[in-house]
Amino acid sequence: MIAFITTLKQNVRSLDRNKFFTVLNLCGFTLGLAASMILALYVYREYNVNKCFPNHENIYLLANAKDNNVPIDYDFAALLKDHFPEVEDAATFGYAYSPDYYLRNTSDNEFITGIAICYVTNDFFRLFSVKTLLGDPQSPFTDDNSAVITASLAQKLFGRLDVIDETVDYGGYRRHTISAVVEDIPENSNFPKANFFVNSQNTRNRHSISVIRDVGMIYPTPIYVQLTATANPDNFIENVNSSFLPAKGVDSLLMIPLAETYMTTELVQKETESGNPILVKIFIAIRL
Repeated sequence: MIAFITTLKQNVRSLDRNKFFTVLNLCGFTLGLAASMILALYVYREYNVNKCFPNHENIYLLANAKDNNVPIDYDFAALLKDHFPEVEDAATFGYAYSPDYYLRNTSDNEFITGIAICYVTNDFFRLFSVKTLLGDPQSPFTDDNSAVITASLAQKLFGRLDVIDETVDYGGYRRHTISAVVEDIPENSNFPKANFFVNSQNTRNRHSISVIRDVGMIYPTPIYVQLTATANPDNFIENVNSSFLPAKGVDSLLMIPLAETYMTTELVQKETESGNPILVKIFIAIRL
């Protein structure tokens, strides 16, 4: 103990005699530590995208195994739920953004531009555990023409949350009645921060159409599935591809875990944000 105190006093005297180098070293150490902590927080955030959703470990995004194209036949989501007991839920997700389109409050004639719109069904809110603040939690959409908006959009467009049964005009060519108000999409997810949802059960609310030879018209849409906790994902997708006609225009499917969709850059038209795995690795190397 005496030796430790003696050494400490000697070190303090040495620091006192070399004030310039002491300050320089302390500043360098502080800046290095701060930079290291910032990089660590950034890397942690990037590798935890989409883990904010309950049961995220059982949720998967479907894609065409041939070309990694994500949008597949819209009707395939319902077929999976009907034919495979391992599928707890399946939901479609369409997205579009236009800086020119507006959303207008028909009561007060207030409007905002730059609308990010999602084409989904009630399954989407259930699968991703989106909390319903006002409206029916089991069925936020009450009919094919109803719309769901987030709390932030309700405040911005109406100045209040209680907007059930209000009518909004989208782009001057379509009107929807608001049937529910939900929480905003979590920040730590790669879903676009859309705030206006319309019911894609109505074919007019599906934003893409394709015609495939010998198949006819389909609505290509990203599809997410939630498997039961006991299901084996590899066995499930193998069973789908071998014993069940997959989707129109698709020979075989693959599944990407929800938490990996952000960093998986090979996916085509997934309609969600992508991370930069190379940049993350560079930051990890810098921090080390």
